[in-house]
Formats: sequence, structure tokens, C-alpha cells
Amino acid sequence: MAVDATTGKKLYEFNVGTGIIGLPVTWEHKGKQYVTITAGAGGVWALLGDERMAATPAGGSVWTFSLR
Repeated sequence: MAVDATTGKKLYEFNVGTGIIGLPVTWEHKGKQYVTITAGAGGVWALLGDERMAATPAGGSVWTFSLR
């Protein structure tokens, strides 16, 4: 979810279909700012074989969004 830093108003929301497993990374390229996150099954829950992982889609993904 992206929010306005001043007002806290929600600007954008996107469902990646699974849990976010990494910290966001932000960078600028040719004057445009981007934010990237990783999502999917992983971390300690996957290592422990937690039954809650059964409903989590397998595999992982990387999502990148540009900021206006």
C-alpha cells in the first residue's frame, strides 16, 4: 500500500496474492523512482513446514512499482 506522507491518505494498493517476504528496496533511474518487493513462500515458515503454508501459492515473485 502506498500512502501520502503528509496526510496518510491511501494512494494505491496491490494484492500480490501471497505474503511479502522481503524488505522493500527503492532506487532512482533516469529521474524516476522505483520500489521493489519480493513475495511468495519462504522464510522460517517454509523451513518449519508450518501447515498454514499449505494455502500459500508455491513459488516466488519480484514486483516493481514506479512512483509518480
